[in-house]
Amino acid sequence: LCGVELAVPGTTEPLPAAHVNQVMREAQARGVLVGKNVSTVRRLECVITLSPPLVISRPEVERIVAVLDEALGTVKI
Repeated sequence: LCGVELAVPGTTEPLPAAHVNQVMREAQARGVLVGKNVSTVRRLECVITLSPPLVISRPEVERIVAVLDEALGTVKI
């Protein structure tokens, strides 16, 4: 399991939850399942979680990164 903290570009301010939810929807629409765990750590609503298999390949990692980049590109702040 890994977490990716999303911040407003150029700052360390957390990305607002609505934008994080948009990134999640966009990634999922592109076939990359992500989640977030705000039920146990409420202040981390800006962190998306990934749970890749232990045998993930380099092309699969590159696809995840590309999809997250595309999903982040849809957010307008």
